[in-house]
Amino acid sequence: PIAMGAVPTALARQQLYQLEKRLYKSARHILPLSPDMARYVTDLGIGPEKVTTVLNGTNLDLAARATPEVVARLRQEQDLAGKRVILYAGTFGRANDIPTLVAAAEALAAADTNVVWVFLGHGFFEPLIAAAAARWPGRIRLVGGQARHAVFSWFALAEVSVVSFLGLPVLDANSPAKLYDSLAVGTPVIVTNQGWTKALVEQHGCGWFVPASHAEALAARLRDLLAQPG
Repeated sequence: PIAMGAVPTALARQQLYQLEKRLYKSARHILPLSPDMARYVTDLGIGPEKVTTVLNGTNLDLAARATPEVVARLRQEQDLAGKRVILYAGTFGRANDIPTLVAAAEALAAADTNVVWVFLGHGFFEPLIAAAAARWPGRIRLVGGQARHAVFSWFALAEVSVVSFLGLPVLDANSPAKLYDSLAVGTPVIVTNQGWTKALVEQHGCGWFVPASHAEALAARLRDLLAQPG
């Protein structure tokens, strides 16, 4: 919240950062969830011997339930036979750059009747997504939150998923759970963080990077990918 501008005064920010540093120093051990978070902590002067990076993960047993038969049934039930699905699953929060995704979804909806962008979840920007879905019925779809096991079938159904955040340094360090959920069922991911997730998908060939808040670039990348299924 501090780094995202939620604390309005310089004095309050200074006091909170000092408190944060004291907490790190007093801790017996610190478990950041990404390499970039670990680097932030050690850059504060905390000894690396006190820091162990523990990446977020996913539930591989639940992911294994997203069999081809289950996914085919979901596709039929959702009237998505023959459609190419782009998926955003997660919180529709202020940090998630949802207006950019909606703009990209509308650009794709105007150009390709065979593409369906599915927004799966809940959150602040739900009315914005609902309005876009009403403007583009069948091409933009809003689906409410799903049971944990069902989410994997939606990821397996998609051609590609999008894990997006605003272009703020503090968000570049985060460790988004939905990244792991998508990769667990073999669906590649577009990320918009410039931090370690960008390096991850590019190094391992399991996704792509598009800069945050660039709807045209995101839509162009998706068009290019959908034109090259391989």
